[in-house]
Amino acid sequence: MDVFAPSAFLDPPSEFRPLQIVHGFDRFLEHPGDLIGEEGIGRRLDQLRRVGIGGVVSNVGGGFGEYLLEERQWEVWVSGMQQAHERGMVLWWYDEKGYPSGTAGGIVTRADPSLCALGLACYSLSATGPGRFQFVLPASCLKFEVAFASGDFDRVGMDGVIGLTSSTDENGCLYWEVPEGDWTVLYLAQRYMYEGTHAAANVCEFKHYVNLLEPEATRRFLAVTHDEYFRRTPPGLWKNVRAVFTDEPSLMTGYAGPLPQRFQGNVPVIDKPLFRDRPVAVPWSQGLVAAFTERKGYDPKPRLWCLFCGEHEDARAFRQDFYEIVTELYTNGFYRQVRNWCDRHNIAFSGHVMAEEWLGGHVEYHGSLFAPVREMSLPGIDMLDSDPVSILEGHGFMTAKQVASIAHLTGAQQVHSECSDWSQRNNGRGATLEQRYGQGGLLYVLGVNQVTAYWSWDDIGDEAYRTYNDYMGRLGMLLRGGVHRCDVAVLYPIRTAWLDFLPHASYEADNAGQKVVSTAGARERFNAVGAAYADTVRDLLRSQIDLDIIDEQALTEGIIGAGALHVAGESYRVIVLPQCEAISLSAAEALAAFGRSGGLVVSIGAPPRLVESARATAKVHEGMEQLFGARGNGRILKKEEVVPYLRSARCATLELAEANPSILCTERSRDGRGLCMIVNASGEPQLIRPRSRLREPLDLYRPLDGSVAPFRAGAELHLGSFESVFLVAHEPSPTV
Repeated sequence: MDVFAPSAFLDPPSEFRPLQIVHGFDRFLEHPGDLIGEEGIGRRLDQLRRVGIGGVVSNVGGGFGEYLLEERQWEVWVSGMQQAHERGMVLWWYDEKGYPSGTAGGIVTRADPSLCALGLACYSLSATGPGRFQFVLPASCLKFEVAFASGDFDRVGMDGVIGLTSSTDENGCLYWEVPEGDWTVLYLAQRYMYEGTHAAANVCEFKHYVNLLEPEATRRFLAVTHDEYFRRTPPGLWKNVRAVFTDEPSLMTGYAGPLPQRFQGNVPVIDKPLFRDRPVAVPWSQGLVAAFTERKGYDPKPRLWCLFCGEHEDARAFRQDFYEIVTELYTNGFYRQVRNWCDRHNIAFSGHVMAEEWLGGHVEYHGSLFAPVREMSLPGIDMLDSDPVSILEGHGFMTAKQVASIAHLTGAQQVHSECSDWSQRNNGRGATLEQRYGQGGLLYVLGVNQVTAYWSWDDIGDEAYRTYNDYMGRLGMLLRGGVHRCDVAVLYPIRTAWLDFLPHASYEADNAGQKVVSTAGARERFNAVGAAYADTVRDLLRSQIDLDIIDEQALTEGIIGAGALHVAGESYRVIVLPQCEAISLSAAEALAAFGRSGGLVVSIGAPPRLVESARATAKVHEGMEQLFGARGNGRILKKEEVVPYLRSARCATLELAEANPSILCTERSRDGRGLCMIVNASGEPQLIRPRSRLREPLDLYRPLDGSVAPFRAGAELHLGSFESVFLVAHEPSPTV
């Protein structure tokens, strides 16, 4: 099919249109209570087709105690998928009763409670000597792990901390003869993490979650969920199911905020919360110490206090090591197992993780965003905000740009977004049709090319929903496939984030008697790194300099030559370091090689100085001095100097006669033709005179009405509020 043909653009096929998420076909039956009347499913699917939906993402229905276990529900699900296939709809299945994925509706944790999410909890207490200090293992905790005391945890290194583990009995009770002075005691214990976490603060069900650091938890999840879907789905139907959707798996040790008012008291409670204490905690598993020791070559237990406080370089270095190991265990424990299952069964691994937008969420819920999402063959995000202005002004835009960048690095051709106006509905309003256009255009210019929709269209009607789905189908048809083109890569600063990440206290903490250990310095640095990272990406995008975000793996595994880093079809001439203090030795060596080959390296502020081991420090410092020295190809710039420098290096995707931060763009080559997508991210109409890197003649494709017309570079282009358009050349995009 010629995707550039005007007739195809006007009415794109199903595969490019939004998919509707349907949690159980049983609700569409003629008599859902009796699970009969499958003709009702057909009528609902016909309605979805009329409003322009291209397919469905669905899971087997059933309430608690019935999900995955009710024979009739499986028959209903297979019937629904078969009827959707007969109507030419795209088929995905959803791997959980609701979210977060991993428990099989609570089956995994009920069958084996030892697989519940586990944390290493920290109780911080005051002690004054001389005297006797006593602390009993809290009732909410599973077992004592280790304890420490210091007069000032923040400023001392390892030598300034006293180990108290020998002062505990077999029940974990701590008895310590306190020396003279004021002391802080950190008592660390294993604790099942539930109360106050996302497991008890979602809008599906409150129930214990699994420990994704334990591979056995995922093996059980796959056995009772994925294996059952494969067994129950007829082979002729299975080959037409394209992807399995996983929803917000995570490390369940962070505390969540309160639910919106409209959900409070309305979410089913499967496991009643019991404990009121909310100690800060980090991810933990029974095998973590052994895995850490084997990988890093030293015992982590004497340094565990560093996960909760500490300004000394010893503490910061240990946090870097700890979260590197957590990321590996988490990625291998869940994502790689699911990816391997999907590969064996010829289906794409899709879905999205939790808290993609903010660097702090990456560390808290996943260790790193890039490592787990790399395992997804069809990665995705969720976008709960329907206001394009707030998406771009806040951190929401980073969600799409980061995950789309991962897709570019791995060669994945599709990136989906779960789309809704959830945030707006929490405040009593829904998204207008114009805002839906704007949300979609912004996500697609950032790299998304498939919608998985949670939209309700009761407030805009069938006709308006049809126009939205037509619009998104046109965007998807031109942006699916081919090769993304940009010159700039921004290095993902996760190693710098690990240095100063400290777990936060609960929003509803009941920690009476606990002393607050000062963590202001680390938190200030951590927040500054996250802000600098997002600001750098936003500033470049709003200056029409498209980019990808790359991790150290891309830097070290990519091919460096002729002044560029080549990764999976992408080629980057410039690498920007956004306030990166830490880097691995292998990544530092790759940066130096990139600079020697003629590539440009821009460091916003001081270059990296910390690495994963003391032995490598001198070597990295020497390499950075050469790269950023008088004869090197590196530049140390202030934040405000970066955009002018990159423009002078001809890195802009689009040239405008006047600066316009409302305009975003991206460029691709597809089917022998180049295209440039231009988006007005503002609620106000814009008049621009764009000059792209595409060679004339050009055509202007307008997704709003499906029209195609000739366009001359530099001519006036009127964009309505939140409107997206394409400039399409008759030959491929030129390389710079």
